[in-house]
Amino acid sequence: MNRSTDQLGITNGILGQKDYRDRVTGVAFHMRGPKQIDMRAHGYDADNTGVASSWVALNNAKTAVGTGGEIFFPPGRYLLDQGGIEYLAGQTIRGAGPELTTLVFSNSAGLGSNLIKLAQYGQTVRDLSIDVTNTTKTTYPIRLINSTGARVVNVKVNGFAEGGVYLAGSSVDSEITDYQSRGAKYGIITDPSSIINGLNISRFLIDGQGVTGDGLEINVPTGSLQKFNFSHGTICNYALSTSRNGLGIGIAGPAKRGVISHIKVTNTALDGIHLEDGGSDILIHSNQFEDIGRAAVSVQMRLAAHLYEAINVYGNTATRAFATRDTSTPGGVYEFSGQAGSIKASRIGPNMARDCGQATKDTVGALLSGLASYCRIDEMTTIRQLGTGVGDALAVRDGGTNNRVATPIRI
Repeated sequence: MNRSTDQLGITNGILGQKDYRDRVTGVAFHMRGPKQIDMRAHGYDADNTGVASSWVALNNAKTAVGTGGEIFFPPGRYLLDQGGIEYLAGQTIRGAGPELTTLVFSNSAGLGSNLIKLAQYGQTVRDLSIDVTNTTKTTYPIRLINSTGARVVNVKVNGFAEGGVYLAGSSVDSEITDYQSRGAKYGIITDPSSIINGLNISRFLIDGQGVTGDGLEINVPTGSLQKFNFSHGTICNYALSTSRNGLGIGIAGPAKRGVISHIKVTNTALDGIHLEDGGSDILIHSNQFEDIGRAAVSVQMRLAAHLYEAINVYGNTATRAFATRDTSTPGGVYEFSGQAGSIKASRIGPNMARDCGQATKDTVGALLSGLASYCRIDEMTTIRQLGTGVGDALAVRDGGTNNRVATPIRI
């Protein structure tokens, strides 16, 4: 609209349907758009000091703003002490930035497992931090369940022992970007039966701070994962437990059409990236691995029916990938373990390894072990600075047939 206007005002803290007057004609009109409620505005008056509860005000705002509206938290700390809230379709919960706006959840009145539940179409959480106080429950600050087009953008979670973002049910076209998690067992975790179609996780920092867990725990043995992109992030400081924890990224279950790239994984007790139980069309490229307790990248099939096809690992750098914390398997750069299932039409290389191999025993410090049928190894790895105590660290263990090995190792 190419005309000069004056805004007439805002009523009851509701933005979006604003009254304007044309400066030439003097006629008042409405500029309609999605409603926005300011939680500090009159009628809601949420306490931004974190002392008084803002839970009732937030629940009222959710209803008042309606489908597709936005709930805005200005700078401050807001106490939510009566459990989680399930939002309406298309609603956005927005702060002024993770360093300025913090939602503080407390279980003083009964904290549920769904603090922010995104279970309908087009919901968004953005530009805020989420803290927790006084809780021992298994709690996730954000849960995506049967959601479509859910977005978590520029969000920081603190103090949640179990995890940061939880995906369950059928999830379609989810996006988690500019995300930070510290001290949680799982930075992002899925329910085992999740069916995930379209998942973008990018520009993230997940720091386990020494706890036992996995940075990305995409565990869908009875579900599926397809069309995924994990890129441009850092995962660090995950310790080993008696279970399978200690991974940077763990993907278990059917996985198809995915990219894992430009991620730095450091100080993990087990593998940097671990794929398990079958998948196809997966690119793992341009990642950095440092101080990895087992292999930088590992692929495992536990049943004869499991098949990996078109797994391409190239352009990665591994520095100090040793079997120092799990001595039952080889350390080194890439372990393809095909005892039961098979791998085919895949390619390894070129990659770079520095100071890698088996550090704890003279058995197999493998760069590659247990390959199944038809995996092309082309300029697989360049080696620099082999560690002391390494056995046959340069071995390529070819366990299958019809494989092509072309200059697999360069010293």
